[in-house]
Formats: sequence, structure tokens, C-alpha cells
Amino acid sequence: MRLIFFCMCLLKLSLFADDAKDDIAIVPAGHVFVGNYYAMEDQVEIAGVIRGNAYLAGSQVVINGTIEGDVFILAGDVEIKGTIEGDLWSLSGSSTILGTVVKDAIVLSANAQCNAEIGGNLTVIAGNGEIEGVVEGNATGFAAQLKVAGLIKNNLRCFVGKLRVLAPARIKGDIKYRSNETASIDPKAQVEGAILYHKSVFRDLMDVPLIQGLVIGSKVATFLMNFIYTFVMGVIIIRMFPRKLSKALHALQEEPLKSLYYGAILLVLFPLASLILLATVIGAPFALTLIALNIVTFYTVKIFTILWVANRLFAKWKWKKNGMMTLFSGQVLYSILVAIPFVGIFFAFLTMVFGLGAVAVAQRE
Repeated sequence: MRLIFFCMCLLKLSLFADDAKDDIAIVPAGHVFVGNYYAMEDQVEIAGVIRGNAYLAGSQVVINGTIEGDVFILAGDVEIKGTIEGDLWSLSGSSTILGTVVKDAIVLSANAQCNAEIGGNLTVIAGNGEIEGVVEGNATGFAAQLKVAGLIKNNLRCFVGKLRVLAPARIKGDIKYRSNETASIDPKAQVEGAILYHKSVFRDLMDVPLIQGLVIGSKVATFLMNFIYTFVMGVIIIRMFPRKLSKALHALQEEPLKSLYYGAILLVLFPLASLILLATVIGAPFALTLIALNIVTFYTVKIFTILWVANRLFAKWKWKKNGMMTLFSGQVLYSILVAIPFVGIFFAFLTMVFGLGAVAVAQRE
């Protein structure tokens, strides 16, 4: 059921993004909803009681009431101050968990703050994560930066870039973490178990001269393979799919902002769909296939943007539109731009997003 719900969310967001309205779904305070509750609006607010599971999707999801079953959330921003008597599954851009989750909580977010009472285990997957409050079971963190300042009644396990354990923290079990650097643990923090630190295997390998040479060689090989792949795929698209190419280039020419908007949405939705499917037994094989397709798609769609720019740039030289020389020269220019430190990443990202959005706009029209 959760898989169907999330697929419906992805379908609505991807196909009807430009028709979105400022709709709101509310379960008001004092109201009791019996059964499973489904909401997929711009804003979702639960202030009353839901006697069943809740499936919530929207730009903003706020839970101030009580949900007596499990909760599945797909949202831009999540704020939970109420009570969830089952498990919590949350996938969002930003999340603030301040209430009570009676069972397990799994939070995947760019920025995640958990200052709640978790009755089971807590798993935080985030760019920046904060674990406060009380966790009755184990706490697991996958994050670039993770800050711990709460009570964890079992073990703390982390795979992080940087771990900070602050003074108010109390861990009754062990701290087990993998990182490129040792954790910053305040002397006033209480750790009753052992502190087990494992360096990143990749960091140790990078100190070996032979590995460093292989890395440099692999970068050159990767560049050549990427260049050749892009050129070959460009030729295939030009020769075998001229109509689709024409529609995508027309979308970039006439509706560049719309292409950028669609591309940004799909860039988020494709990986999310893979993660959602990967969390289910039935969907795992489909998830692996979708991940592979995502990689191929992200590498391929830049061809449309490269051709669009090259056609405009070299038109004064009277080069053939969508010709081999135009494609090759556009690739060379693209390779030079993306090689620029810091700025190159931005160019590569925009090229991919514009290309992805152009394909989506062309497909819809």
C-alpha cells in the first residue's frame, strides 16, 4: 500500500507540477478520523486524531495531533509536534521531529532535527543531522555532519563525515562510528559503553603512491570514456531520433525556464523513486533497474543542452545544425567549462538539469 501511495505522489508531482494549487488538507483539532488517511496536497495539517495509518504528501506536512498507526511522509518540509503511535517513515527536504514516536523512526532529509521521544530505534539519513530528546533503542546516523545531544539508551552507530557529541548527551551503550576524522566528544558527555572508531578504508588507500597514480590514470580514462560515450550517444540521437531531438531543442529555445523547472523536479523524483522501491522486497529488483536507468539518463540528457548551445554559438560560422562538427565542438567547449574549479560543477549541473527538463517538456507536448 505504501508503495502505491508513493508512486501516486511521484506521478502527480511529475506530470501535473504546473497545475499545482495552494490546496490544503486538514484534520482539525477535536476531529477523529477512523481508518487509513490519505492526503496529497500543497499543505497537510493533522491537528486531530487518526485511528489508522497516515499517508501524507505535500510541500509542507505538519502533525500536531495523534496518529494511532504508522505514518509515511513525502514532503518538502516536515514538522511533527504530536504523537505517532506506530512507526514513522519520513522522506523530506527538511524535517523537525519534536513530538513522540512510540515505535521506530526512519528520517531521510537534507536537514534533520530530532528532539523527540522515540520508543524504538532511530535512523537518521541526512546532510546535517541532530539527535536530541530520548531514544529508547539504537540510534543510527548516516550524515555529513551529525550532532548528538540527547539520551540514547542503547548504542549509537554512525557513518559520518564529522561527529559531535555535546555535553548534554548520554549514551548508555557503545559509540561505534566510521569517519575520516575522530569525533569531537565533550568531556561532560556521558558515554557508558566503549567508543569504537574506524577510519575510512578509502582514506588509508589514498596515502599509497601506487593508488594515487592509479587514481590520476583513472581520471584520464574516465574523461575519455565519458567524452566518447557522449559523442556516440549524440550521434545516435541525431541519426535515429531526429524528431525527439527537435522537440527537446525547441523546448529549450522557447521555454528554457520551464525546462529548468521540470529538470529540477525530476532530478529529485528519480532518486526518490529508487529509494522507495529499494525499501520494499517486491520493488528491490525494479529499484536496481531504475538506478541504472537514472545513471544512463543523467549522463545522456546533457547532449540536448550541448547541442542547443552549440547550434546557437556556431550558427554564425554556418555550421550544419545538429551536425557532427557542431556536436564535437560543443563537447570540447563543455569539457573546458566543467574543468574550471568550483564553477565547472555548476556548469555540469545546469547542463544536466536543462537537458532533463527539455526531454520532459517535449514529452508532455
